[in-house]
Amino acid sequence: MRELAGEDRRRLEEELKRTYGLTLPQDLALVAPSRRRIRACSRRLLELDLSKLNPQAYGVYICSIEKQGARLSMDAAQLFNCSRKLKVSWEQAKAWLRGEDIEVSANGHGFIVLEHNGYVLGVGFLSGGRVRNYVPKSRRIPE
Repeated sequence: MRELAGEDRRRLEEELKRTYGLTLPQDLALVAPSRRRIRACSRRLLELDLSKLNPQAYGVYICSIEKQGARLSMDAAQLFNCSRKLKVSWEQAKAWLRGEDIEVSANGHGFIVLEHNGYVLGVGFLSGGRVRNYVPKSRRIPE
């Protein structure tokens, strides 16, 4: 596990700002327990001897690095204030929470936070008027 600092942190923060309009608090440490997953935790946590802990247990999972960019986790999308959100209807929200991809009138290409009536529903990938669903199966609602 390594802490993201310097240029690596700056690049990630720039991407989160550009994609989601998100600014991370500077007092958070960003750690990479694997090549793709990024977690945020208190800087004080890193001062402790964590050699016996599973690195996946540190802090909160905030994003994964995909070939299309940084995909924000559902928890991070709800926890941090993202200014770039796509508002969806009630019918679209229900389909989304069942794990379905949804059709939208928005144009663009890239990751997007979905919202209904002020509630963050998760993060999807917008391409060609369709948003690909990333809601984990454990968080989906039954049909």
